[in-house]
Amino acid sequence: MINNQQMSSFLDAHKKRYGIEQTKSAFYKIAKNNQQQAALQINQATLTFPTLYVLIPEIQALSMYNVLNTRNAYAVQFCAKILHDDSLAQPIQIQPATREQKYHVLKWMFVTGWQEDGLCNQFDHILDIVTAVLIKQYKDQSILPTIVHEIFERNQKGFLVHDLVWNFYQARNPNALKLVARYLQSSNPEDVKLACEILHFTPEIEQEVPGNPHSKYEAYLNWFQENQPYFYFSGESMQCSSEPEAFKIDLDAKYLTKSRPAASNKKIHPLNKFEQEQLKQFKNVQDPDQKLLSNYSCRMHSLNPQLWNQWMHSDIHQQLQAAKSQEGNAQ
Repeated sequence: MINNQQMSSFLDAHKKRYGIEQTKSAFYKIAKNNQQQAALQINQATLTFPTLYVLIPEIQALSMYNVLNTRNAYAVQFCAKILHDDSLAQPIQIQPATREQKYHVLKWMFVTGWQEDGLCNQFDHILDIVTAVLIKQYKDQSILPTIVHEIFERNQKGFLVHDLVWNFYQARNPNALKLVARYLQSSNPEDVKLACEILHFTPEIEQEVPGNPHSKYEAYLNWFQENQPYFYFSGESMQCSSEPEAFKIDLDAKYLTKSRPAASNKKIHPLNKFEQEQLKQFKNVQDPDQKLLSNYSCRMHSLNPQLWNQWMHSDIHQQLQAAKSQEGNAQ
């Protein structure tokens, strides 16, 4: 998913050819004899975060903090904070980084770090936190394709994905669900199973959607297109539910066919007196009937707005009778 076209740094090339332990040993010997030369290598612009991470013990052992550039110093400081390693954090004396500088370092850690996801548990934990900060604090939506790719990569390796899925949900971007939906086409059953869980695309929902019954992907896109204007962010995640529904449908909004101002805010646009009265009647019917009415209303409005307007001005019981009649004909 991530394609780094830049030429590898000396230390990255060495690690790729000889492995981590030999690179650590070689770096230690160079730094012991010529710290300035070692500083040029560790501060190279094309160095990746995983290589910096595995060399942190050598940097610490040789007290090389003062020769680290701002990028590396902040990255090591960030790692120390996440790992609660005061002995590592205290010796690092750097000028306070600006918000923009921190963002660029975190983005470097993210982009180069995911190339070696699975390096070790602590490294993976740091990557998850970096991802969370980029999503929550910096609202960086550009990383969502990589997050989705890595969710399924980790799942295929048998690793836990709960924290990464939580990061994905926290972007509060309903359109990003379509990135996950692509995995409904996978030949790997585990991909399809996980995609259904993340999307909360249950068999019950699938049966409601018109389209090719053999294509989960097509069915989901049809369902998404109909309901996306009425999504709201629920905050559910895999940490609190085995079947999280991060984006729920606001049936009130769907019944009135009034798109929502934002997926993260469960409020629809201001209602006029007629809409308020209709909504009051709508709320007095049973939940299954509310779902039936909202589906019928949405689809009729799309097909024939004039007929929909007549239907909306009828009594709620007449509306429900029409909706049930249509449902019976469809069956």
